[in-house]
Amino acid sequence: MNNIANAVARRENKKMILGKENIPYINKYLFFIQGELNIKFEDELWDKLNMIRKVRNKMIHTLGNDIRPFMNEKLKSLLSFDSVNTNGKLDYDFTVRTFSTVCEIIKLVEKGFIKKYPESRVFK
Repeated sequence: MNNIANAVARRENKKMILGKENIPYINKYLFFIQGELNIKFEDELWDKLNMIRKVRNKMIHTLGNDIRPFMNEKLKSLLSFDSVNTNGKLDYDFTVRTFSTVCEIIKLVEKGFIKKYPESRVFK
């Protein structure tokens, strides 16, 4: 998202200024992109992204991959499946669903970019 936000800023002859809020950098980039490309990420998409971040942080910072029951319940509701197998470990489906959420974000950004800058379209 950093590269995309920088590309948008260059096209608009603006300096990309990220807010000082204590929020994840990806959110800062996405807020900038939303505003410049006039696109909207729905609340459900933000919820999915935030839950994926929590799971990632849990795995990275605890050197484990056990997911707390409350996180698994939230994952079930957001990603519409049981993300944790019977051993309390993340499974392949979690990876696939996570990737599809990231792809959903990329698709929205790409559409917004092409709409605002049609000349940048790769395929005509």
